[in-house]
Amino acid sequence: MKPPQERIANRQLFYFLFMMRTTIVMATLPVLTAADALQDAWIS
Repeated sequence: MKPPQERIANRQLFYFLFMMRTTIVMATLPVLTAADALQDAWIS
């Protein structure tokens, strides 16, 4: 007997892809914003 096929809902797929994309953006954001900062910019 075959087990029933499980399917993911469209909304769940959207949330999953959205979380993946936002994680990538949040991980690369400090690199992009700190690229033009001067050495002592963190003090101010």
